[in-house]
Amino acid sequence: MNKKFSPLILLFLLSAIWGSSFAFIKIGVSSIPPLSMAALRLCIAGMFLWSYIKYKNIELPQAWKQWIPFLVISMFGNAIPFSLINWGETKIDSDLAAILIGTTPIFTIFLAHFLTEDERLSRKKIFGVFLGFLGIMILTGIDTVRDTDQNPLSQIAIIVSATSYAFAIVYARRIKKTSPLVITAASTIGAAYIMLIIAILFDNQWIFNIASHYPSLPSLVSVGFLGILNTALAGILFFYILQKNGAIFTAQCNFLIPIFGIFWGFLFLGETITIKSGLALAFILSGITVIQKTKIMIRGSKIKNKSY
Repeated sequence: MNKKFSPLILLFLLSAIWGSSFAFIKIGVSSIPPLSMAALRLCIAGMFLWSYIKYKNIELPQAWKQWIPFLVISMFGNAIPFSLINWGETKIDSDLAAILIGTTPIFTIFLAHFLTEDERLSRKKIFGVFLGFLGIMILTGIDTVRDTDQNPLSQIAIIVSATSYAFAIVYARRIKKTSPLVITAASTIGAAYIMLIIAILFDNQWIFNIASHYPSLPSLVSVGFLGILNTALAGILFFYILQKNGAIFTAQCNFLIPIFGIFWGFLFLGETITIKSGLALAFILSGITVIQKTKIMIRGSKIKNKSY
């Protein structure tokens, strides 16, 4: 594989996996409360990852202080956004949720400017993010944004989720010399404990009376896919891309996720792919290309200025 194109290919793969999340979430919350669903998803992912690292004889952090950065990611990269997105999708349409989650790269580019040393704001980066967001707008249509009849609190919840994801993406870059597998396992296991406690506190009536309202089989299957594929395996891929290509580039997957949502609908549900979808993809890819080229130029400049 040509290394020059591998980051984009990996980003496509991650987006393809996460592009199925909204459909799984919609099925899951039909019979499982949002908080309990987030807890179940994370417990499945945590058990899967814990079993794998035990099989591979890989050690997790031992000291309490070593767990602090992973718990920060647990909260902002898993517990908060999973809960809010699950709740938000019980009130608003998935296309509006896609637009609102599409703001993640916008928050990321500004947070990265203030919280990192090597991902400063530039006109090209801002232009690249603008092109990506424009692609989202073309894909879903301006009428979706104008639809203020949909629950405003749910819209705010999705925006808070996007901000939370952005902070987690930028913060995770502070964890150096740690494999993506360990980062994913530690942060997911931590988030599972957090969400289990929250679900017991706030969904206790549903949890302790589960026999009277047993979740449907489609909901359970959806949560299983969300746990193993969309959380555990995609998490490892996400942290690998983040370590290799930085926060701003990795955040662009949020622009591609709705595109893959349409692709899965075409492949499995017989839905139509329109010219609008192709145009949106062109804008999104243009934005990602601008950002990636900016990163390469900055890296090349550092190499040239380095003294030996």
